[in-house]
Amino acid sequence: LDARMDPDVPAGRSGSTCVVCGIEENGKMTVANVGDSRGVLVTHCDVGTVVKALTNETTTQIPGELDRIQKCEGRVDARGNVFYGPQGIAMTRSLGNAVMLRAGVVPTPVISQVDLTPNCSSWVVLGSDGVWDVVPDEIVVDIIQENVQANSA
Repeated sequence: LDARMDPDVPAGRSGSTCVVCGIEENGKMTVANVGDSRGVLVTHCDVGTVVKALTNETTTQIPGELDRIQKCEGRVDARGNVFYGPQGIAMTRSLGNAVMLRAGVVPTPVISQVDLTPNCSSWVVLGSDGVWDVVPDEIVVDIIQENVQANSA
């Protein structure tokens, strides 16, 4: 059953995570993240390949995030999940989850910037927890390198 069509599933109890990036002509990249979606930058130069995490998952393991939840009406269980009444989620930031706002779960993204390395090849991999829970950064690098080599031949 599609939850969007079920009148018994209030839209305010649903939320999502998101990661986006924009790259300016001067090589500056801005990344915005909400929740447990993540971004990884893979840069390949003559000296080798460097992998850089562009985001951090917004969870109660981050002291500022935990402080906000504790100052609001949320409670945190032993696994770090945030609850408001019977509703619970595994992150401290979420888009569209109106119920969890009272627990301190906010839709405000964490924004960062990074300068891309000139004269190097760079790839940005953006994904949700459905990717990152099963594919480590190192495997992502291997997949990129295999595809680049296959397309260069």
